[in-house]
Amino acid sequence: MSTGQEVANRTTTRRAAARELADYHFAVEDHIERVVYYERAGGDAPHEPLKLLEVNAATVPAGVVPVLLASPSGGPPVAIIELTPAEYAELRAGRLTLPPGWDRAEEWLRGWAA
Repeated sequence: MSTGQEVANRTTTRRAAARELADYHFAVEDHIERVVYYERAGGDAPHEPLKLLEVNAATVPAGVVPVLLASPSGGPPVAIIELTPAEYAELRAGRLTLPPGWDRAEEWLRGWAA
C-alpha cells in the first residue's frame, strides 16, 4: 500500500511529464488552444496512462474518443482526447462526458508559463 507521500510524489512526477508533453504539443501544433490534464480523483496508478484533452481549432468534430499512445520517453502511455472548441464548450456544459477516471483536471492555455 502506498503512503500519502508516495502518492504525492508520483502525482507530481506524472503532472510534470504531462506539462512537458503539453509544452511540446503547443510548440508543434499552432491550433491547440488549451491542454487539460486529467487524473482519477484519488490519483492515477503508475501503470495508468497520462490523460490529456487537447482543444484544437484545426481538428474535425469526432466526439470524445481517447487515443492511446506509447510514451516517447519510456514512461507511462498517454491517452489523448482531441476536441474542437465547440465540442469543448459542449463538454463544459455537461452535454459531452469523459471516460471513467478522467476526474480531476488542471487546464493549461497556450502561452502559459511553466
